[in-house]
Amino acid sequence: MEAAGSDTVAGRRTRAFVLTARAGQGLPFTRAKVWVDNDDRLIRQFETTEATGLSRRVKILTLSANAAVDSGAFVFRVPSGVRVVGPP
Repeated sequence: MEAAGSDTVAGRRTRAFVLTARAGQGLPFTRAKVWVDNDDRLIRQFETTEATGLSRRVKILTLSANAAVDSGAFVFRVPSGVRVVGPP
């Protein structure tokens, strides 16, 4: 891990860090950069780079720590009209 400066993300002051994957780990990325909030230490943005060079950046605009989540949010329902193939 190496420090990569500071920035403002969604109005929050952050410090950036670059993480480099070790060879042979089988990870889906070769490099990741994370922006950590100076005040609450939560990740506010991250970017991953795949071996192909493809990069994805995700900015977290709204965050509710320890928020209540309806258990129904974790239930998968097969959409109507979809044919299911495989074991029951």
